[in-house]
Amino acid sequence: MPNIPKTPVDAEPRRTILLAEDHLATAEMTAEIIGHFGYPVVIARDGLEAVTLARQHQPRLILMDIQMPNMDGLAATRALKQDPATAQIPVICLTAFAMEKEAVRCREAGAVLHLSKPVDFDHLAQLLAQYTS
Repeated sequence: MPNIPKTPVDAEPRRTILLAEDHLATAEMTAEIIGHFGYPVVIARDGLEAVTLARQHQPRLILMDIQMPNMDGLAATRALKQDPATAQIPVICLTAFAMEKEAVRCREAGAVLHLSKPVDFDHLAQLLAQYTS
């Protein structure tokens, strides 16, 4: 019989991370890294899908790209924050623009944080731990 490691008694199950990203290569790479950190990932390809999947999966955290087709990330974040079923889910906006006005726009939409791309994955790991504990 194989030696199967036991889960520590005090281990908390980690919850799903929703990644809203329209660029396939970026979405796959980011999801793989998040998965490597031990989190299940659901990928949305646009803002509308992000809203739908957030309602369906009730993720622990949403990583929301700002520039996406059909519904941009800011509109999707506002929609999530107005819906009682998803309003409590923290959203971290991801954008290629590192300007302060982008951070302000993200906070005004309801995001808890704004990260510039390319994302520092060590910092992301810290944020995932912070928002899923």
